[in-house]
Amino acid sequence: MMPYFEFVEKSEPISIVTASMSVAPLIAWIALAEMTLRWLRGRHSHRAWPVIGAISGLFSAAMFLMAFFTYISAVPLAIYLTWWHFTRSTKGLPDRQKA
Repeated sequence: MMPYFEFVEKSEPISIVTASMSVAPLIAWIALAEMTLRWLRGRHSHRAWPVIGAISGLFSAAMFLMAFFTYISAVPLAIYLTWWHFTRSTKGLPDRQKA
């Protein structure tokens, strides 16, 4: 049996596509969690969060189309939160004093 370090030295380097395939779903879920927490607090996220979340979410959805049933419930929430954070509307939210 080949020792682990020899195996690692002889293995192919990870391409950017392979690396992005493994990280994109994680980034999408982190962005969704951040937008959800900010939404619950009545505050808007930085514009980068919805953009990064949408791009990585679409990329992940395209990669894992066969497992669509596992994340279908998060898609409507992600769409709504992306819209909410982009409009920066505070209609319907209670007035909150800044601490």
